[in-house]
Amino acid sequence: MPEIDLSERSDISFNEAQLKDKVATQILSIFRWTNGVVGGLVLVMFAFDAAMQVFAGTRYGSADRLITGNVVMALIGATVVQVGAAVIAIVASLFPRGDTANEE
Repeated sequence: MPEIDLSERSDISFNEAQLKDKVATQILSIFRWTNGVVGGLVLVMFAFDAAMQVFAGTRYGSADRLITGNVVMALIGATVVQVGAAVIAIVASLFPRGDTANEE
């Protein structure tokens, strides 16, 4: 029976843990960035609507708005779904459910 070098296995486990930590950090930074972009877009849309209401006065009603609440909700929902799908795909490929490393 061949001898098992425990220090090598420990190095592999440590490197694997570092990789998982790095991936989790990257995914969270992507999540923060996309949410920040969507938040910024919503603020710009709000500022545009507020400016139009100030400059157009009573002639600018809710039916005249270019950016409705439905548009904003669709934008936010689509961003959440896309980022969530990407996160699930990345995590599933890096962290498989079954323990395939010990099946040797």
